[in-house]
Amino acid sequence: MLIWNRTTSLIWPFGKRRRNSLLIVQKGLQQGQSIDEIKSNLPSEASVYAVEKLSDREILVFYREDNEYKTAVVYPKHINVTTGDAAIAQYEEIARSHCVRASDQNIIFVHASQKNSEMILQMGGKQVIFPISEITEILNNPNSSQAATIDQVLASFPNAAFIFYRDALARGEQNGGAWRNGKPTDPLRLVSALSRRFQGRIRVCLDDATDLAKNNFRRISPIRGPDDLVALIPEESFKVEDHGFAKTVENILAESGIEIVKEYNKISAAPNVLVISGHNDEHLFAYLKELGEKDALKDKLVILNTCYAKSNPDKFHDLIQRYGVLGFYQYTETINPTALAKILEEVVELLKEVQNQKTEIHPVDLFHQAVERALQDRSLSPQLRLELEKLLRGVLQLSETSFKLSKPQFARNIYG
Repeated sequence: MLIWNRTTSLIWPFGKRRRNSLLIVQKGLQQGQSIDEIKSNLPSEASVYAVEKLSDREILVFYREDNEYKTAVVYPKHINVTTGDAAIAQYEEIARSHCVRASDQNIIFVHASQKNSEMILQMGGKQVIFPISEITEILNNPNSSQAATIDQVLASFPNAAFIFYRDALARGEQNGGAWRNGKPTDPLRLVSALSRRFQGRIRVCLDDATDLAKNNFRRISPIRGPDDLVALIPEESFKVEDHGFAKTVENILAESGIEIVKEYNKISAAPNVLVISGHNDEHLFAYLKELGEKDALKDKLVILNTCYAKSNPDKFHDLIQRYGVLGFYQYTETINPTALAKILEEVVELLKEVQNQKTEIHPVDLFHQAVERALQDRSLSPQLRLELEKLLRGVLQLSETSFKLSKPQFARNIYG
């Protein structure tokens, strides 16, 4: 097959595996198939990260070949290929267009990219460009007093929630995530730092399936008392030496009236599920998957109290897409059991206040405020204070793309 290479202006033969993938896309385009139908026909071993419909007669395919990112615009009769930085720029422009399309006055989708020494933020229909050094300062120190353009920009959208868009360059290892990981444009790092910086004054979330994210965000139920929260503490996730901590957690939560369950069929109708696990490993996700298959997590927000693992966002995708979970609140670092027990004590007190005052609180704010209260204790050791501050860098993930071509996410190795 001969394909026109837009970057080098040459005609060149395409690799067999990618050639087959593009032929499948082209055939689907010719037959009028939907994007989902085309995706489902692509081979599982193909290093294809995104398939985007540009018009009724053109589809963009973003993929990796020979350690280089490429885009192919597929037409019914021919295919144009772009390589390298130009391919990444072409794909990022498509990602920005999703943010423009999906945003409204209440929910603003944000895409972050970098060009030379500048950060490009697409915030709904508004594009803002400023020095990358400003974001680096915030990433390194979320509490920095240095004035930043992003502070002014976020404040210019009163009463809006900001959902940072995870494009194909920011997903798991098998979907190109290594390219953004650790960079200033890594949406997970941005959401974590900004959540810490604004401490609930501005809501910042993580997503990349825009329509699903908007729907899930609006359906998250506030907490008015202990009946709006149920706790799951899988005993098998704790080592023998950790059973004392698990019992301590149970005693703390029991004081608040929060229902504690050990079996999926005893989960109440509470809209928010607090999961406390001793370890973040394949057993935890097998447990969550089993709950999903029993419809125990459907239409619920899961607040996961365990250490972070780099594969978390991709695995949460499967749970959200397959089982109707509204979202996952996750920490972005390892967590200390003593710090966790301390904030759960504050959660109990906050729940009592909310119930007595007949008010309500967003589930994420409940945990943020609990940490802030715990940090007011002047007797804290420097180490425990640092461990508590980690818990302010939690991230609310509302959705993830349904486009996965590699081996099952539940088979991934994780750490933390």
